[in-house]
Amino acid sequence: MYRMLITIWKINFGVMIKYQLPGNLVKNSIVADRLPHKYRQLRFFSDDVTIYCITGSWGTMIIQSGLLAGHYYSEQYLYPLVDMEITMIAETNLVCLHFVYQGAVHLTGSAGRIFLLEKKQAMHYFPAEQSFKTTIISGRPYHSIFIVPALNMLITLKDTYSPLGQLMDNLERKGEKHLVLPFERLKVTTKAEIRKIKKSQLTDAAGRLYYDSRVCDLVLAYLDSIGRPKGEKKAITAYSRRIDALINQINNFPEKDIIISEQASKMGISKRLLEIAFKEKCGINPKLYIQIQRIEKAKQLFDSGSKQVGEVCELVGYMDQSYFTRVFKKNTGKTPTEYLNNIASLDN
Repeated sequence: MYRMLITIWKINFGVMIKYQLPGNLVKNSIVADRLPHKYRQLRFFSDDVTIYCITGSWGTMIIQSGLLAGHYYSEQYLYPLVDMEITMIAETNLVCLHFVYQGAVHLTGSAGRIFLLEKKQAMHYFPAEQSFKTTIISGRPYHSIFIVPALNMLITLKDTYSPLGQLMDNLERKGEKHLVLPFERLKVTTKAEIRKIKKSQLTDAAGRLYYDSRVCDLVLAYLDSIGRPKGEKKAITAYSRRIDALINQINNFPEKDIIISEQASKMGISKRLLEIAFKEKCGINPKLYIQIQRIEKAKQLFDSGSKQVGEVCELVGYMDQSYFTRVFKKNTGKTPTEYLNNIASLDN
């Protein structure tokens, strides 16, 4: 089975992760194959990596991607001058490391929701041909890197690291749901390893050995960092369904007050363990997840015609309108009133 996967993976290595701008922005864009001088610090030195610099009145988007000795590399930098919706699509089922240098986004798709936090790294399984959408806020840069390790390397490591084994099992059966391992802090040493990859100009056998070594170091460092005590792992697995039920409850009724310590007590576990298990599934703690879901519901209410900020504030669970305004702006880059004015201008 894995031999067939390797063949498919090689065929699809041309472009494994695709990004799409809204059609109205694409029409007014200029595409170049080199970086402007102001972005020279982002440059990848290998000729095996293709550069696309897309610019327009909406801002700048830089994509650098290519195959490095069997490992796929894709780097994205976006500086928006307007709010915009970006779509990300995995062209084939894949397991990858993802590093977020700057910015935080909330991806939504049929395969699940993903919270990508600034200065964090994680290993993901992405299903093929399922799109994830996110809104990038004007003036907020976003910079991240995907590395898809060679399949032979992942197969070699999967029996040693059981968390990787979970992703690989999903890859083998072509699972349709996104999976992510625990998020870890993006360390200075990790960024240094990636910088070495970007600046290397080695080719042929020396290049293959070099890239293999660097990518393997990144994978091993991440998998070693997520190791947990056996008792804690068993507890998290045992209460997985109850955590899922709590997530669904928040998704459906974000306005309801949920006290995490009470939820943990009902499950018979500590608040700390509940927060760890929740963060493993969602990438963020319960408090921040609830906040994001409330703001998403507020946006839906505004989009559907609700015009009273105070009314929407209460409908999503906030009693203090000034606090609601601060939280809304933190998540969307606009106050509720500015958001409503934007809707009105689009309608006109």
